[in-house]
Amino acid sequence: MLDQGRFWEIIKYLVELDHKKNFDEICDDLSITNRQLNSFISFLKEVSYNLDHYSEDGVRLLCPPSEKPKITLEFNLLEWLQFQAHFPALSACEDKPFHSEFVTKLSEVEQEYAAHDLFTPIETLNELMEIQSPQVVDGASVPKNEIIAFIEESILDEDVLNIQLLDKQMTIYPRKIVYLDGELNLVAEGVNDKCLVNMNIDHITQAFEEDMTWTPLFSKMEIEDFVSSIRAISENEIRLVLKVYNRENFDNGLDHHHFGKPCMFTNPEGDFIWAASIEPNEDIYNWLSELGTDIEILDPIDFKKEFLKYCEGKLKKLA
Repeated sequence: MLDQGRFWEIIKYLVELDHKKNFDEICDDLSITNRQLNSFISFLKEVSYNLDHYSEDGVRLLCPPSEKPKITLEFNLLEWLQFQAHFPALSACEDKPFHSEFVTKLSEVEQEYAAHDLFTPIETLNELMEIQSPQVVDGASVPKNEIIAFIEESILDEDVLNIQLLDKQMTIYPRKIVYLDGELNLVAEGVNDKCLVNMNIDHITQAFEEDMTWTPLFSKMEIEDFVSSIRAISENEIRLVLKVYNRENFDNGLDHHHFGKPCMFTNPEGDFIWAASIEPNEDIYNWLSELGTDIEILDPIDFKKEFLKYCEGKLKKLA
């Protein structure tokens, strides 16, 4: 019953009814019989939504309750993060009639509590954890993990830094490490120009603390808006959806590439479906080519076309 669009259509009509209405008119609107309408009224009564029905001048009327129930959920931070962790699994219900309005509502709540968003910080943390392992470098270089650890500590201690980039030197007040376009970036306030700047951490060759204090110029919300603006300009991710025919042979551990919000679920037919946000590039094409007949690209169609062109080009080179 829950998978039937008609069920949700009738429930929506009845709970959104805001004035008394003739039974027959309701049945005409919904293309159901009086008996079926009675059954739905009984169902709603069982979930504590009481529609009043009475006769007036021989006409049977249905009247909505004066106070409609409101459901409120309260989470502590841990519970909210755990709740968000379930969101990727919702894609399994994309074809269900109860899905779209719920996801819209959930998006509104996400926006309201954007300060506690799980996914952008977890992408950054995931990348940072991968870099924590020891690195072999020559004597003239500073290991990337040491630079990142120093910047992280400086953000926590609210220190001003002097950094050496590949092509220039800057004095900055570091604010946030964020994962953008497949790279770790540092968002900071420029001490000299008093503007927000964004730089690739790979371009930082040296960093040391400046003996000065700094009062932040930008709020946390302004930093988030700045990052969102960069994402909007440089966004080149797509949501790749694959049907997996051989789960044992399916390897989604592609080196040096981050899969955003990956999930694996089964559709109503029992097929394994894998989805993740990816940045299209030759490494991705080669990975899919190696998986061969173990997978099928379901979406997006434009990506599938580009992948087929890649395969054709690869065959021509072999020939």
